Amino acid sequence: MMNRLCGSYLILVAVVVAVQTVAETAYVALNIGDMYGPVWGVLDYFMALAIVMGIYFCYQHKSAVDAEGDDAPVSREFVITNGLFYGFIFVGILFFWNWFHHLSPASPSMDGGNILLVWLLVDAALPLLAGATGIRLLRGHTSASIEPEHETPSL
Repeated sequence: MMNRLCGSYLILVAVVVAVQTVAETAYVALNIGDMYGPVWGVLDYFMALAIVMGIYFCYQHKSAVDAEGDDAPVSREFVITNGLFYGFIFVGILFFWNWFHHLSPASPSMDGGNILLVWLLVDAALPLLAGATGIRLLRGHTSASIEPEHETPSL
C-alpha cells in the first residue's frame, strides 16, 4: 500500500513539474509572471521530497538486483534499475546545489544563465525519472519482487 501511495506521489510530481516547465515559458512570454515565480518556490519542496523518495526506492531495488552477484548477466532490469538510481543521484546533486544557492542570498554569485540552465536540466529530467519510478512502484516492482531467473530445462 505504501509503495502505491509513494508511486502515485512521484507520478503527480512528475506531471506537475512537466506542466509547470512548459507553461512557465508561456506565461513569461505573455508577461504574466517572471521566470522563477512563486509556483517554483512551493514546488521545490515537493520536488526535493520526490528526489529523496526516488533515491530511496531505486536504491532498494538496485540492492535487490545487485544481490544476484557480479557474475550474473547484465539484464534489462539491471540497466533500468541502475539508470534510474544514478539518474536520481545526478538530478539530486544538481537540484540541491541550485536550490541551496537560490535559498541563500549569501551564496557566491554565478552567472544567471548557468543557474537557469541547471534548473532546466532538473526540470526536464525529474519528470522522466519520477514518472518511471512511480509507474514501477504502482506495478509492484519492489525489492521483494525481484526473483532470480531460472534456467529453462533443455529437452
